Amino acid sequence: MKKLIISILLLILFNNAYSQKFYLTPKAGITLAKQSNTYKENHRKLGLTFGVALEYNITKRLSLQSELNYVQKGYLEKGQYHVVDPNDPVLINSDYKLKISYNYLEIPVSIKVNFGNKKFKFYGYTGPSFAYLLNENSNLFIYHFDLSNKNKLNFGWQVGTGCKLFLFGPGAMVFDIKYDGSISKLYKDSSPYNPRNNYFAFNVGYAFPLGKK
Repeated sequence: MKKLIISILLLILFNNAYSQKFYLTPKAGITLAKQSNTYKENHRKLGLTFGVALEYNITKRLSLQSELNYVQKGYLEKGQYHVVDPNDPVLINSDYKLKISYNYLEIPVSIKVNFGNKKFKFYGYTGPSFAYLLNENSNLFIYHFDLSNKNKLNFGWQVGTGCKLFLFGPGAMVFDIKYDGSISKLYKDSSPYNPRNNYFAFNVGYAFPLGKK
């Protein structure tokens, strides 16, 4: 273990000769979220995400990135409800769309592999994500919320890809897509149908360089 740690430190120190550059990237986008391991069918719900990423170039090809993001997870449920009119013994059927949003503060940490040239870079990344449940809401007032029975801390894993375009200014335009799947369950109980959140995120940002090469 000591040899491994020493080797990693030497690698980082050696590559400092190549670059001391950090990138700070404000970004925003949309999410397409749903739940898995649930007893009822659900669909992907459109949501919002925004935040900031800090990237450190370890080598020409390898970088480490951490982020702080606001993420809307949740799901869309479609169905019918039945109402009996007291003035008319006829059953009324009506379609409904229930949108549930779970709003998280999320910290992903990723290892990125980069390819390309001075004008265009393509990358792929993966790593864990840690999230805290802030609140939840719905488009229907009849839905009852109870945070006390939910796990506020969430652990997940993400994988993504994207590109950087060095078109103008000192930095680069960033276009990014990722998938994040929760490993932690949503509820505190041990129900076999305890759902897990997952989502796709599409982000656009601008990477500002910090420091010098």
